[in-house]
Amino acid sequence: MKHSSTISLAQVALMAACILVLGFIPPIPTGILPVPIVVQNLGIMLAGVILGPKKGTASVALFLLISLITSGPAQFFSPTSGYLYTWLIVPFLIGFCLQQFHIQRFSLTLVIVWLWGVLFMDVAGGIWLAWYTHAKLTSTLISSLVFIPGDTVKDILTALIGPRIAAQIRKK
Repeated sequence: MKHSSTISLAQVALMAACILVLGFIPPIPTGILPVPIVVQNLGIMLAGVILGPKKGTASVALFLLISLITSGPAQFFSPTSGYLYTWLIVPFLIGFCLQQFHIQRFSLTLVIVWLWGVLFMDVAGGIWLAWYTHAKLTSTLISSLVFIPGDTVKDILTALIGPRIAAQIRKK
C-alpha cells in the first residue's frame, strides 16, 4: 500500500471516529417532531469541508457501516432515516462545491455548508419523515424549521474550523 493511500485511509477512519464520538453527546428532544437535535451532523458537515467529496463521503459510509453492524438495520427504516440517507450525500456535495469553485473565503464556505448541510439535510429529512409517517408534507417541513437555528450554529462552526483543519492536513 502506498504511503498516501495509508494516510487517506487513516483520515477516513479518523473522521468516521469523530462522527461516532459526536454521537455520544446526548440529543435534545424538540417536542415537535420525533427527531431530536443532535450534534453528530456537525461531523457530517466537517467531513465534506476537511476531507473533500470522496474521502468525506467514504468516512460517512464507514460510520454508517459501523452503525449498521453494531446497532442493526432498524435505524435505516425509521422516521429519522431520511436524515441518515442525506448524511451520505452531504459531504460529497459540500466537498465538491468547495473544490469545484475553489472556495476559500469564510462567507462562501458558510453559504455552501448551509445550503447542503442545513437546508438540504433538513428538507430531505422532512420529506422522508412526511412520507414515512404519512403526515402532511407542509406540516412536516414547517416543523423542521425548529432545526435551522441549531444547524446554523453547526454550520458556522464548520466554516470556522473545517478550512483550518483542511489546510493543516494539506501542509503535511
